[in-house]
Amino acid sequence: MITVQKLIQDWTARFQAQGLGTAQLDARALVLFVCGLSREEIIADPARPVSEAECLAMTGLGERRLGGEPVAYLTGKKEFWSLEFQVTSDTLIPRPDSETLVLLGLEAMPESGKAYRILDLGTGSGCLLLAMLSERAEARGLGVDISEGAVKVAQFNAQALGMAGRADFCQGNWTEGLEGSFDVIVSNPPYIADGDREVSSEVRAFEPASALFGGADGLDPLRAQVGGVRDLLTKNGSYIMEYGQGQTENVSQILRSAGFEILEIRRDLAGIERAIMAKVAKM
Repeated sequence: MITVQKLIQDWTARFQAQGLGTAQLDARALVLFVCGLSREEIIADPARPVSEAECLAMTGLGERRLGGEPVAYLTGKKEFWSLEFQVTSDTLIPRPDSETLVLLGLEAMPESGKAYRILDLGTGSGCLLLAMLSERAEARGLGVDISEGAVKVAQFNAQALGMAGRADFCQGNWTEGLEGSFDVIVSNPPYIADGDREVSSEVRAFEPASALFGGADGLDPLRAQVGGVRDLLTKNGSYIMEYGQGQTENVSQILRSAGFEILEIRRDLAGIERAIMAKVAKM
C-alpha cells in the first residue's frame, strides 16, 4: 500500500535527483492536488492510502514537472497575498516579490472606507488589483491586459474571490482608449531585456513571452504607458510599477522626463530594488 507520505517522499527524491531546488515543496503541492487534500489533512493523516488513479495522476504531473513545467501551471492555481488565484499559460505566475506593489498601493490608499479607484495595467491573473481590493472594501478597480485569455482568467478570479462587483477587466493596449481618473495606477509590465540570458529555461519555456520581455533594455512597456498614466491619474494619485534588478536609474529617468516626481523606491523580500511609486510633479 502506498501512503500519502510515501508518495511525497518518493517524488521528493526524484525531484532532488533532477536538481530541483524546491523538490519537497513541489512534491507535496502536487500530491495534495491529485489527492484533493489540504495541508492540515495531510499532517493529520500521513498514512492515508493513495489510490491507483491518484498514483497515475501524480506520475503524469510529476513527469511534466521533471520536464520543467511550473507547479502553478500543473495545478492551475497559485497563492498570492493569502488569496488563491487561478493561473494558466496566458498569465504570469504571481510571485511574492510583487506583493511589494500591493503594499505600496495600500499605503497610497490609507483610508479603508474610501471609494478609491484603481487601474491595473497588464493585469494578468488580476492578482495585484484583487489583492488591493481585498483590503479596501469600498474601492473599485479596472484591470487591462492585451491578452484575451488573461482577461478571462482575471474575471474568473474576481468572481471566485467575491469581488466581481467591484472589479472590471477589459482587453486593451495599456492606457489606449481609457477615460476617467484613478487614485492608484499599478503595473507589473514586461521588463526583461530581450537578450537577457539569465532568464531561467523554465520561465522562458512556459510563461508567456509577451508578459516577460520588454525590448532591448526591457523598458519599452514603461515608455509606452507612462504618458497615458500621467493623464489618467487624479491630482494626488500614485503610479506604482515593478521593474527589474539594476533598472532603478533608467526607470527614474523615464518617469522624470514624463513629468513625474519619485516618491519612493521599495525593495523586495531579497533586498533588491523592485518597485517605484511616483506622482505627477507640480508645475
